[in-house]
Amino acid sequence: MRERFLKLYSFGEWNKKKRTIRLSEWETDEYKFRKEFAKVQRGWVVLDVGSEFGYYAIEAGHLVGGTGKVFAIEVHPETYRVLLINIRLHDLTDCVFPICRAVGKETGTVKLYETTSPGSTSIVPRQSTIKLDRNRLRIWLNFAKSLEFLKIIRKRYAPVQYVVPMNTLDEIADECGIKKVDLIKIDVEGAEMDVLKGSQQILQRDRPVLLVEVHFGWDWKPESLYALLRTFGYDLEIEKREQKSLVIARPSERAL
Repeated sequence: MRERFLKLYSFGEWNKKKRTIRLSEWETDEYKFRKEFAKVQRGWVVLDVGSEFGYYAIEAGHLVGGTGKVFAIEVHPETYRVLLINIRLHDLTDCVFPICRAVGKETGTVKLYETTSPGSTSIVPRQSTIKLDRNRLRIWLNFAKSLEFLKIIRKRYAPVQYVVPMNTLDEIADECGIKKVDLIKIDVEGAEMDVLKGSQQILQRDRPVLLVEVHFGWDWKPESLYALLRTFGYDLEIEKREQKSLVIARPSERAL
């Protein structure tokens, strides 16, 4: 995968509502995903769910050419605006189509939970993994009495800022007139299960390759997602990391 210059933005102190937009050379350590993306062919249709600034969407746009299409789906309004800049910056408006919407297992509206890290925005609240015994609870209560505690919470966690529209990926594909999908990348900070449950029509009809970034710390176990993909007839290549796993799911020959 070639190097890309992208527009990015970062948060300043949350309570001062600062945003910084910069031009940067962006690289990722998701080597397995990069290797799989290098196989994208001219004329393919790619769905990038959780596109953020457009790293993968832009690479896919250069690969699919004028005969292919990339649908870059990003729910966060500010990140979406930067995504638009990047698409124009790389002159890909004819093949990369941005969509500002949440993707889930049903149609409706949903709250968008923000943190001071733009890439950690999610439509599902993170579950606490801390187990409090009596002694640990006493320590936390004493700590909570200090102003430092409030400063840390204010800097690390943001309030719900938006209520956003949500559709299933099947509905979005129908709305956009997509007849066949070749590859789907999913990076949605804990909503991966819901995205897959709302994509069954695409998965059964088109058998696309799936690249799923599976995040830990939610109210479902990663093993449940792996099992769901196998139920859909996929073979999995899994790279486990400390806070997430990278899953490449290919249609099983046994299911064909």
